[in-house]
Amino acid sequence: MVDRLILLQKKININFLNKPIKVSFIRAPKLKCLSKKINILSIYNDNPVLVRQNNILVSSFHPELFSDTSIHKYFINMVNENV
Repeated sequence: MVDRLILLQKKININFLNKPIKVSFIRAPKLKCLSKKINILSIYNDNPVLVRQNNILVSSFHPELFSDTSIHKYFINMVNENV
């Protein structure tokens, strides 16, 4: 097991879910949306933290550190849509 420094754990709302999920921001980059083509899926502190453009999904948090697999399922559905 690897010890990790969790800088920030928060529950955030995701626009395709009916419930907030717990995520960890670890050395998280700040995302800037420079195009109207980018779909912002979640915002935390007025900053986009989960975005999608076509077949690209980008997050500034680590959903894999908790048991909720909603983000992973969303990504798998994205892949299946583009196969």
